[in-house]
Amino acid sequence: LEETWSKKTTHEGKEWRGPLQFENSETGSDLMMLETDMALVQDAQMKQYVELYAKDEARFMKDFAAAWIKLQELGVRRFHG
Repeated sequence: LEETWSKKTTHEGKEWRGPLQFENSETGSDLMMLETDMALVQDAQMKQYVELYAKDEARFMKDFAAAWIKLQELGVRRFHG
């Protein structure tokens, strides 16, 4: 959460032509973030949840499981494609 992200412009020495991505050019790590990921940390209301779940993986798993079950109970059956 404390890393500095910049728009990806190159990949393996060539111009990046893929979807909008952000990378941590300071560390040179393979980690990247999509535009949707950036929105979660830039929005103050959402960032509180990002920070909460970053500190407490068990809480994330518990809340995720509850949301998944609720989706299934509401009849959602198609999750991809």
